[in-house]
Amino acid sequence: ERDPEGNRIRLNVSVADTGIGIRAEEMDKLFVPFDRLDVTRTRSIEGAGLGLSITRQLLHMMDSELMVESIYEKGSRFYFSIWQGIREPEEMGDFLPTVSSGSAKEDGGKGYFTAPGRRILVVDDMPMNLQVLKGLLKRSEMIIDTASGGEECIRKFGEQEYDIVFMDYRMPGMNGIETLHRLKELYPAKTERIPIITLTASAILGDKEKLLREGFVDYLSKPVVISELEEMMTRYLGDLRQEKPRDVSADEEAPRSEAAPLSSAPREASPEEVPQEILDIRELDPDRGRDYCGDVEDYLFALQTYAESVEEKAAALEKAQQEKNRDDFVLIVHSLKSMSRSIGALSLHEQAKALELAGKEGDLDALKQDTETFVREYRALGAKLNSARCLAELE
Repeated sequence: ERDPEGNRIRLNVSVADTGIGIRAEEMDKLFVPFDRLDVTRTRSIEGAGLGLSITRQLLHMMDSELMVESIYEKGSRFYFSIWQGIREPEEMGDFLPTVSSGSAKEDGGKGYFTAPGRRILVVDDMPMNLQVLKGLLKRSEMIIDTASGGEECIRKFGEQEYDIVFMDYRMPGMNGIETLHRLKELYPAKTERIPIITLTASAILGDKEKLLREGFVDYLSKPVVISELEEMMTRYLGDLRQEKPRDVSADEEAPRSEAAPLSSAPREASPEEVPQEILDIRELDPDRGRDYCGDVEDYLFALQTYAESVEEKAAALEKAQQEKNRDDFVLIVHSLKSMSRSIGALSLHEQAKALELAGKEGDLDALKQDTETFVREYRALGAKLNSARCLAELE
């Protein structure tokens, strides 16, 4: 809303959801730090209850107030207004029609960058995660190297000159932090100039801050979203965009003195559709999985890789629970949380996330029933995927 008497506008911001809403008697606790509303229904949701309190303080500093309207079981609306100075008098135009008519499938971040000849190292102990990341990166024209653990990462990092490294945080044996510290000890000059970014599926308060303190330059949440990956790559490789990428052969190394040009281009939609036998698996959201994996082909390979590891992972999880090995239990469900989300198995993702949280906080004996339920559904999905003809036919 423009102030007719001054060179400023009042910016009105409103965010509405269709969540569980807030009970009237709990409204007073909404902005209390470290408090949690409706605990019986939100125990599996991560977070410390600081977000709204911090937001309210920031708005107070801007002479504003965070307001809320809510109907229990229907949803909430949070809104505020702030005065802003006008830098340029020309109107920016109406963005609402574009936002309303667009969708993730039509234009939702499917543009992709190209960085021909630049070399990237991806480190993850899960073959499926490596497969997904390679799928997301294949159109970039980069040279993609992978490592399945800390020791292999250290060896390849010493042998090759990389432009950027993505490394999983939770790996068995030598984890991401230990691997990073070893790299810094062995190759201090290289680690100074090569950005090493951690991949983490953890949203636990403090985890990401800890990773940055340990020496990672940044973090990328798993499962990786193509738009976030692109933003991260342009941030650290440079954003010298041009209409046509320079011609660099796959075996040619790009110069190290300057960032390789990154080009915007519409991402080609896969002409294939997800096979009907996959669409018929009710435990999957194929649209979500395809978006995470990049295209139909990579999604099907991710499903195949996921299915191949089900029995091994299920047995390992049962063993960890029976032996009360909390570290192994948490590590396994942590990886299953990310893997399940990557293929669109959202119910299993939520169950694994709840088990991970509970495993960190409580006795594994108390999780026996929840673990059995999760493993049963996990194996059932694996059986359906292993019987899918379209996956069996993949080379």
